[in-house]
Amino acid sequence: MTAIIRSVIGVILAATLSLAASAAADEGARLFAAHTLALRAEGVAGGKQAAEVLAGMPGAGMIRETSPAALWSPFFSNAVVKLGRLRSPAPSALYYDPLLDVALLTIWEKKGNNYQVSTIRALPGERLNNPDTKLSLKPPWMSASGGLVDTLASTTKKRLNAFSSAHPAASLEGAHDAVTFASAAADMRAVLPRLAWIALQRARWAEKAGQWLGRTLEVVEKALAARNSAAIKAAAPDTDAETAAMLADLPAAFAAKLALDMILETGAGDRLLIGSLPEDGDIYVLAHCLLKGDICGLRRFILISLLE
Repeated sequence: MTAIIRSVIGVILAATLSLAASAAADEGARLFAAHTLALRAEGVAGGKQAAEVLAGMPGAGMIRETSPAALWSPFFSNAVVKLGRLRSPAPSALYYDPLLDVALLTIWEKKGNNYQVSTIRALPGERLNNPDTKLSLKPPWMSASGGLVDTLASTTKKRLNAFSSAHPAASLEGAHDAVTFASAAADMRAVLPRLAWIALQRARWAEKAGQWLGRTLEVVEKALAARNSAAIKAAAPDTDAETAAMLADLPAAFAAKLALDMILETGAGDRLLIGSLPEDGDIYVLAHCLLKGDICGLRRFILISLLE
């Protein structure tokens, strides 16, 4: 009987230790996730911590005339955060901006009760799927022959799936990055035109604030703030009923917090305004308008979630 009792106690003890280890691993994963999101928030704000981390990237020295915060803050404002190898000694996190098709690949290590970045590099999104692919100056989805919105969504899915395949969330093996410093610096050089393009575009928005852009944004905000599908369709008549209903159901503060991320010229007079919440890299509101003189008449709202 004593042997049986000892055996039972042994099984219970082993199970208890296993549960304790699992709980500790889960706590570590939550702590890691919290640190990765904190870095994103720091990047949006252009904080000192983010600047120090970004300064450690291969090729970071190429950024001279523009502050790193001015270049990277728009990136972080749209970044989707994907985690890998959560319970390993060296977990990984991908920061991915779907609009620019730019990624930051980071590997972390635990120091005391905190996680910190041990390795970081920037790369065009195309490199996630094919390290040897030929790169374009602008994100490939902008040159798609089919629908821009569908291509943006499918491209995002491909990029995030590629990271998940390389860095499975459940893997206990720590991440490592075998890319050479020279290759990483070359990727940084390829990323810079995309970052500079959006930074320059944002600087130009201020010049147009009193012209068509400022007026159009006021119309967009007023229509969304009404939280009424009829008002939304009245402002942008080509909006489909389902989209108008979903926009009307968005939280009351959504319209006030919505920030302009990008403007695309999609044809003669056609402008596509893309906006999202700075704390979110998933849900985007697109507003299509037709520019005639100093007026860009709204035609259609589009609402997309890139992580569905």
